[in-house]
Amino acid sequence: MSGHSPPIVDYLRGRQAAPQPWLPLIGRLAATINQLPTEIFLSNATQQTNAIQSAYRLFEPDAVCTGIDTTLVAEALGAGVEWDEATDSFTVVQPVESSTDVADPTTAQERGRLPVVTDVGERLATNLDEPAIVGVVPGPLTTLETAFGEDAALEDEWTKPVRTAVGELGREFGKADVDVILVYEDVDQLAGETESDDAATVTVDTLEMLDNITSFYNTPLLVAPNGYAEGTIDTVLEAADPAGVLLDTDAPGETAERYSDVRVGGGITAALLDENPDDIRSAVADRYDALPKSVFLASGREIPPDSHPTKLQAVNDGRQRSDE
Repeated sequence: MSGHSPPIVDYLRGRQAAPQPWLPLIGRLAATINQLPTEIFLSNATQQTNAIQSAYRLFEPDAVCTGIDTTLVAEALGAGVEWDEATDSFTVVQPVESSTDVADPTTAQERGRLPVVTDVGERLATNLDEPAIVGVVPGPLTTLETAFGEDAALEDEWTKPVRTAVGELGREFGKADVDVILVYEDVDQLAGETESDDAATVTVDTLEMLDNITSFYNTPLLVAPNGYAEGTIDTVLEAADPAGVLLDTDAPGETAERYSDVRVGGGITAALLDENPDDIRSAVADRYDALPKSVFLASGREIPPDSHPTKLQAVNDGRQRSDE
């Protein structure tokens, strides 16, 4: 780990209820702040590390995360990935057409840009003393969708290599001494299937496998279930029992009652960041005062890369005003 047990780790493990941390998922915004092309940020370990460290000094969150890229594992499994200027992101242009064409998932951590993010995790753990270091792993349903496109199916021949590759990335993050692992989902094409028992089973199986890995490395496991049906989230949290969940909601406290054994993060949304800084400070101060101790300020999705830094600083100002 980063040389100690950061407060957010103790919080996620239920060892302390205060102070409640704040965890904005700052990915491509770090590149924007540093006037760094996003393609380079997501492809170069040195540039990504420097940008994340710079963003940490600006915002002082309780944790920083490695670059968020939902195509990472898909690329390592053999999908063709190219940079898309229009979306400012890597995009799968050639999904894997057959389950027999999937690249060896047991060595996925050696291919594509997976070595970049694990290198970033290791560098951050070495260079930053205060914040927790969060290694971001693309979720199983997101990876099924990006790797296999229209052929994606919730069947073992497709889900097993995804689960294995995701696990290998989690293991590499453990070796890199990150403090927390976050499973980040952003499901679109499969969204209609996330209400099925199969979707819950695929997710639970993957999280349980990762939990075995994180238990070995003593790192809490978080999940951001973007695109999941509400019932599936309930099933996953009950069965897989992660340390915490990040929800894209302005009212995380209202949902926390359903998740009594899980730390719930939320409250930092694109809608909040659309407000002016003074309104953000006031809203966050009120929101923070009303949060149960099991709920903390976080973003359930990556902070929009075009967000003005003063907006995110206002979130922290509002939190600190509430603490005074």
